[in-house]
Amino acid sequence: MSYNHVGNITRAAEVLDKAFAAVPLQQVLMKKLRGISLEEKLDSCEGYFYVRLMALEGTGAEIIEADDYGLIAIWIRPGLVTESPNFGPEVEEFVNEFKTKMKSLKEEHGLIDRNDWHLNFIGRDPNNKKKGSIRKLLEPYLQKCRQEGTGASLAAISDHAFETYKHFGFKEVGRFTIGAGQVDNDGQANPNGAGLNIYYMIYD
Repeated sequence: MSYNHVGNITRAAEVLDKAFAAVPLQQVLMKKLRGISLEEKLDSCEGYFYVRLMALEGTGAEIIEADDYGLIAIWIRPGLVTESPNFGPEVEEFVNEFKTKMKSLKEEHGLIDRNDWHLNFIGRDPNNKKKGSIRKLLEPYLQKCRQEGTGASLAAISDHAFETYKHFGFKEVGRFTIGAGQVDNDGQANPNGAGLNIYYMIYD
């Protein structure tokens, strides 16, 4: 098997904290969580993913790793409903905008009842330079989709992620923005900003 189920939540969370530290969406979430200005610089999102992973542990979500915790992924199996931790009103307002727009996009394309394997997160330790790591955590689950006759879905939160998932056969359904009037596409504070791009993608 090319991957292992995570046995050390703390270590897995540390990897995800580092992997997402510079991602614009995560930067905005952490600034809202910590109650600091969107104009301030943030070097870390330490602690965020520990809370997220602990909320998922024991729910049936599959938290997996490859290359000795060089890469972490969370897959939500078809039919499994999970709840995200409440990080306070500032964060929840942002998260609810995401959920509302994602639901509208799915309804628009007739996909609201789609029952997929959902890739919740995938993140690489910046020090992990091994090639093929992402494939180890994607391909086994895409193979499950093919065997089970199900699909997979995800929300890509950066252009780089979008291109990576396209490479593995995911197709864009549509896109939307969140945080318009607060930040620009790079997550920088801007009252005239267009917001952050979110790409809803599926695999059949």
